[in-house]
Amino acid sequence: MLVTGCQKSLPAPTVKLTAVGADFTTFTFTAEATDADEIAYICLESDEEAPSVSQILAEGKTLDVSAGAVTEEVSGLVSATSYKIYAAASNADAAMAGPAVLEFTTESDLLGNVSSTATLAWYFGYDGALDSDLIVLSLCNAGLDEYSAMPYGEGELLRLYLYTEKSEVGDGPDMQNVVLAPGTYTLKEEAEGAFDLLGGDYGSIWAISTEEGWMSIGYESGTVTVGLEDGEYDITADLVIADGEGSKVRGTFKGQLEFVDLTDGYIHFDSDMNEVLTGHSGGIYPGDGVYNDYTMTFYSVPLDEDGWILGAGYIFNAELFFDVAGGDYSGTYTPNPDWENGYANYTYLPGFVMDYYGMKMPVGTYLSEYDESGSLVRIGMVVDGDMSVSIKDGVLKMSGVFTTDKGHEIAVSYEGPENLTDMTGGMSTSSMTVKPAPKPAEKVATSGWRAL
Repeated sequence: MLVTGCQKSLPAPTVKLTAVGADFTTFTFTAEATDADEIAYICLESDEEAPSVSQILAEGKTLDVSAGAVTEEVSGLVSATSYKIYAAASNADAAMAGPAVLEFTTESDLLGNVSSTATLAWYFGYDGALDSDLIVLSLCNAGLDEYSAMPYGEGELLRLYLYTEKSEVGDGPDMQNVVLAPGTYTLKEEAEGAFDLLGGDYGSIWAISTEEGWMSIGYESGTVTVGLEDGEYDITADLVIADGEGSKVRGTFKGQLEFVDLTDGYIHFDSDMNEVLTGHSGGIYPGDGVYNDYTMTFYSVPLDEDGWILGAGYIFNAELFFDVAGGDYSGTYTPNPDWENGYANYTYLPGFVMDYYGMKMPVGTYLSEYDESGSLVRIGMVVDGDMSVSIKDGVLKMSGVFTTDKGHEIAVSYEGPENLTDMTGGMSTSSMTVKPAPKPAEKVATSGWRAL
């Protein structure tokens, strides 16, 4: 009788990975396997998609483990970054169902590292002198005010002025068409494909919270890498700050960017507004010889005795044209979009942003919002609508419903004392003027750090 036996199949291999240690750019581990002479591995950043066993076996680096455990070093890594080792093995009969995984983080040589949880992307539009769009990107792991881009709470902030390729946004402008071009941005002075170094509160800065408040400093070198795929951005900034010690900082962001329109230098109201104002100030100024210019300010912000804004509220500015000969300027005022070709009785100057010696400033008729620090945060430029004004026994009444240049409705009203000074005969100091809050004195440290 012939007796035959069957060969026993090998079980699926198992792989064991053990960490030895990591420094700034390398990681060392040991690998061993049972029921396999070779294993393969792939090293990826922790937030990347995990590879399959078949992908690891086909594309990974092979290690010979036939004689037992081997030691392997992975080099060329980025400091202060989380990675995963994925390892797999197979034999003649079976392959692993899933890879073995070992996670590690390289040592940090960074003074600061922001994985952004609060992100702002401000679109300032096209700069003809540089043939580039300017986008200001703020990455923060603390709180970030959406209107001022000022951080609050405890954490770090990375702000970059990025000059990028021109986006076709039209006259709107249409923020859906804004693109921060992918590529590597280097630190240069005002050039396309670069981030600039303007200094102070208005340039590319790194900032941290301290017991004395937020402190900021500029950069002396570094790069910003921007990736873009299917509307998702992958941004990494590796920078050296100008502290004289070569300290390194990093900022990262992954996700979609919502660009905010600041093409005229201001954030505009994005909804209808209805405000009751509680104070009035203004002056009558000489106009074109036929009509005077009534510059009116209605406000709900708190003021000090000199007219400085102390806190949050609203200001409605209106510039009215009225016949010089008239004493009672009561009536209904309509917009005068053709004001440059002549004033007209019972009209007002529509609101617009004027470029004044390189500074952009709102003029005419508009509503503005101020925050608790007395800083301007949003505006609405009036382009249409009627304003009703009446004055009797020293009581001024004003009301109006307007349309802004962004298509939103603004309703305002005031009833109270009139505080209007006749300036047609010369300058006067009798009328209080509402003024923006003065900027606090800068705190400058010899190391280059300053108060934000």
